[in-house]
Amino acid sequence: MGCFSDGEHHVQILENVRGKKVFVVGVTTPPFDNFLEMSLIVDAAKRASAAQIIIVPAYLGYNRQDRKDKPRVPISADVVCDFLGKSAHKVVLFDLHSEVTAAFFRNSTVDVLFTSWLAVPFIKEQLGEEISNLVVVSPDAGGAKRAQKYSKLLGLGGSYAMISKGERPADNQIGNDLKVVGEVRGKDIIIVDDILDTCGTIVKAAMALKQQGAQRVFIYAPFALLSGNALDKLQTFHEVITQVFTTNVIYHKPQDLQGKDVKITIIPFEPFLAQVVKRMAREESLSELFI
Repeated sequence: MGCFSDGEHHVQILENVRGKKVFVVGVTTPPFDNFLEMSLIVDAAKRASAAQIIIVPAYLGYNRQDRKDKPRVPISADVVCDFLGKSAHKVVLFDLHSEVTAAFFRNSTVDVLFTSWLAVPFIKEQLGEEISNLVVVSPDAGGAKRAQKYSKLLGLGGSYAMISKGERPADNQIGNDLKVVGEVRGKDIIIVDDILDTCGTIVKAAMALKQQGAQRVFIYAPFALLSGNALDKLQTFHEVITQVFTTNVIYHKPQDLQGKDVKITIIPFEPFLAQVVKRMAREESLSELFI
């Protein structure tokens, strides 16, 4: 891949892919160039007579814009999925913010997998016997199903607590009227979410839990965008948040995460990705990865 002097992208596949099964793996974080590059690679594979093209956007950007919730706005998730998946035979997605998005890949077979396959055994190992005092918390009503699932997988019986919050005053802003629904006093907490973006919600949720008598507060989210001043927020409130677990799907320079009072622990995503690719290449079932 390269660029012309005016910024146009140029793509060429240097291997013979005629009659082959081709996996196009990438992360579609901003800028939109990442979407464009994946789409150009898919088109190049199609025109090179690949037998099957499977796209694996480990993180699918624009996934949060899945509905027309205001006048004169697009359904951006529909636009980008149609753009990205037009020539793909299959699509593999992970931890969708909105499961509706999978339906926007109209020309492809879609599998939606979950990083709980990685996270659950990792969290169990980290907490050991202390996991018996753990409560899973959803940061909002939309994540209740996810929280219940993690509670069951962690051996906590499916019970969970939730943060109730009012309407956002604006994008990437959260109001101050957070309430804890459920019993958390004297408990260790793990807040389970899909995306750590500006971290405003997570920080305020952790503070609300502490005010209700929670002990340690852990966080797990597979996609750590950490945009804007997110790291500064986590640093400022390091006494509230014990540890953050995330994957390396979104890459950050190690030096950016080191030297912070808040501990960010990276769970390698590669073993999960390798299992997915290997099973699909061999036409094996993905059922064991659906946890």
